Amino acid sequence: MTPIAPLACALALSLTHATVGAHEICTAVADARTGEVLVQRGDCAQRVPPASTFRIAIGLVGYEAGFLKDEHQPTLPFLAGYVDWRKNWKRATDPSTWMKNSVVWHAQQVTTSPGIARLADETRQFQYRNADHRST
Repeated sequence: MTPIAPLACALALSLTHATVGAHEICTAVADARTGEVLVQRGDCAQRVPPASTFRIAIGLVGYEAGFLKDEHQPTLPFLAGYVDWRKNWKRATDPSTWMKNSVVWHAQQVTTSPGIARLADETRQFQYRNADHRST
């Protein structure tokens, strides 16, 4: 198992469910090497949009770069000028809250640490989507 695999599983499981509205639709985690399904909850047979899965990739790179320490560190302050589309984004946010509430400004701060080049390189390595991060 590669060093990133346990971290990927832990991060995916810390994102307790993908939400559309306010309910779980499907949570699925599989071993990339064997294809074995490790966790499957909800109606995973129904096709739905991915519900912001890119934060998982950003989180993996952020942990690997040492910017993210654990589920509560670092806690970043909300600053004027950050994306604030949702009321619950206008406060200090830790990695756990970022994942739960999809806080865009927190993701943007995480990507400034390892940098877009590293993010693109690492997501290409684990074959995440098209690895085009120009809008991140």
